[in-house]
Amino acid sequence: SVDTRSGDTVDSTAARPVASGVIAMLALLAAVAPLSIDMYLPAFPRMAEEFGVSATAIQLTLTTFLVGLAIGNLVIGPLSDRFGRRPLLLVGTFVSIIATILCAWSPTVEWLTVFRFFQGFTGAAGVVLSRAVISDRARGAAAARLFSLLVLVNGVAPVIAPLLGGAVIGLTGWRGVFWALAGVSVLMFVGVLALLPESHPAELRSTGGLSAMIADAREV
Repeated sequence: SVDTRSGDTVDSTAARPVASGVIAMLALLAAVAPLSIDMYLPAFPRMAEEFGVSATAIQLTLTTFLVGLAIGNLVIGPLSDRFGRRPLLLVGTFVSIIATILCAWSPTVEWLTVFRFFQGFTGAAGVVLSRAVISDRARGAAAARLFSLLVLVNGVAPVIAPLLGGAVIGLTGWRGVFWALAGVSVLMFVGVLALLPESHPAELRSTGGLSAMIADAREV
C-alpha cells in the first residue's frame, strides 16, 4: 500500500491486528513445555517409591522429555514451513494428548520414559509454532509486544508450575498431573481448531526439505 501523504510504500502486513483469542492461544501454546517440565517435579520421590526405582531413573523421564522437545523443534519448524502452521499444530497437539494420557497410564518407569519422549516431541509444536505464527502475522512493535508476552509466559510458568503440580499431586497423586496436562492439550487442540487460521499461505511455503534446513542452519 502507499501512504498518500508522503508517497512512501508501507508494509500492509505490519498493521494486521492479532485477535485477543489468538494471543491467549499463543500464550497457552508457549506455556505447555514449562508446565510439562515442572509440574511433576514435586512427585519425584513418590514416583520412585511407587515404581521401586532410583531417583536417577525418574530423572531420566525429564531428560527424555527435553530430548524430544529439542528434536521436535528441529523437525516440526521446517515441516511447518512446507506444509503450513495449522496442520502441524493440530497433529502435534492431538498426538500430544495421546502421549500425555499414556504417561498417566504408564505401568512402569520404562514406559513412562518412552511416552515422555513423545510428549516432548509433539509438545514442541506449540513452542516453535507459536513463535512462527507471530512472525507470520505481526511486524515491528506489534511483533515485539507479542514476543515479549511469550518471554513473560516462559518466565512465569516455571515458577508457578511446581506450585500447581504440588496442589494436584496432593489431591490426585502424580498421575493427576498428566491428566491435567492432557486437559491443557485438549484445550490447545480445540483452541487451534476454533481460533487459529492458517498464517503461512501456500505461495510462501518452502519446498526445500531437509537439505534446505541444513543449509539454513549452516548459514545461521
